[in-house]
This record gives sequence, C-alpha cells and structure tokens, in this order.
Amino acid sequence: MLTNHSPHPRCGKCAGENIVNDGRNSSGNPRYLYPDCGACRVFHSAKLKLTPEHRALIAKADQERNSLRSVARIFDISHVTIWKYLKKSPKPSRLNDDHHARASR
Repeated sequence: MLTNHSPHPRCGKCAGENIVNDGRNSSGNPRYLYPDCGACRVFHSAKLKLTPEHRALIAKADQERNSLRSVARIFDISHVTIWKYLKKSPKPSRLNDDHHARASR
C-alpha cells in the first residue's frame, strides 16, 4: 500500500487515500487500484507528444495529397491521431500569395 505522501492523487469517486498497486496495463504502465470503491487508475501514462517538426512534416505530407493511412505508415502514428491533428490545425491556402498578386493586376 502506498503512503499518504505519494505523488498520486486521491480517488475521484470516493476521495479515498487507500491505494494499491494493481499490476500493469497493456502499455506497461503501472496500474493502481482504490480498494475502497474499486476504481482503477493509471498515473503518468506515456502519451504521444508530436514535436513541432513532426507537425510540420505531417502538414506537408497532407498538402502533397498523401492519404492519411500512408502518412500514418510513414510516421508510425495512428491514422486517427493524424486525422485529429489535421482537423485542429488551420488549413493553409491552396493558392500561392504570389498568384493572387498577379491576378489582381
């Protein structure tokens, strides 16, 4: 059992302090159990962090008209993760600014 001075928070369901190590999840992160209410939590899970360089390369690959699944294979990232990132990122203009300047003359 972990002590009260552990870096793990109290249970969100029962606000209990009683916490027990409950093995590991499929990713290998330690899993903890609150025996008072039966809640199970994983603390400090290793989430994928996309660096700005990766984000720029993913956006460029999308502009090159590659499919999401091909970009996923290239970067070894889930196609859903790439889709969510592209959905949040602003769309670059398809036309060149120089082209607009010439057309307005």
